[in-house]
Amino acid sequence: MHRIRSHLTYSNVMVTILAFIVLGGGAYAAFHLPRNSVRSKNIVNGQVKAKDLVKPAAVKSAGLPTNSNGDCAQTPGEWAEFDPDDRGRLGYYRDVDGVVHLNGAAVDCSTSDIIFYLPPGFRPRNPIDAELGLRNNGPAVSVDIIRATGEVNVITDADGDIYKLDPVSFRCGPSGQNGCP
Repeated sequence: MHRIRSHLTYSNVMVTILAFIVLGGGAYAAFHLPRNSVRSKNIVNGQVKAKDLVKPAAVKSAGLPTNSNGDCAQTPGEWAEFDPDDRGRLGYYRDVDGVVHLNGAAVDCSTSDIIFYLPPGFRPRNPIDAELGLRNNGPAVSVDIIRATGEVNVITDADGDIYKLDPVSFRCGPSGQNGCP
């Protein structure tokens, strides 16, 4: 017993107590935080770098021809991607939370209301019929996305109208199928 008391210094006792606190805190976090989660209070300011974050998904092309000036003589009889250099590629992507985002702008030079089709895994859980202010030269327009077929279409379209699709986003569905989380 005398041997143990001779090694009990203030610093040894404090180091031992601190070790229990640190290891106990780590164990608490390991058992009480949800898997793969970090809360804001667990991060030191300035320590999260770009390499630590999830890379954004690449935009998948809608497969339409490019129309750089909105003139229907350039792409007669079909929908076209409008000015992708300034407005981004016309297409879609899904983020890590399963939210699908439409991207870019389309010019209407077609007789069809259907702009393009979304593949399975990028379709909404339920059909979407939203009144959105997307049209460049007129009132708001309705955008429909049909879940069963993936049709992305507009109502009240006219030749030469340009539709910006960036504000359209929705949760993919059904969950657990075709890559939809």
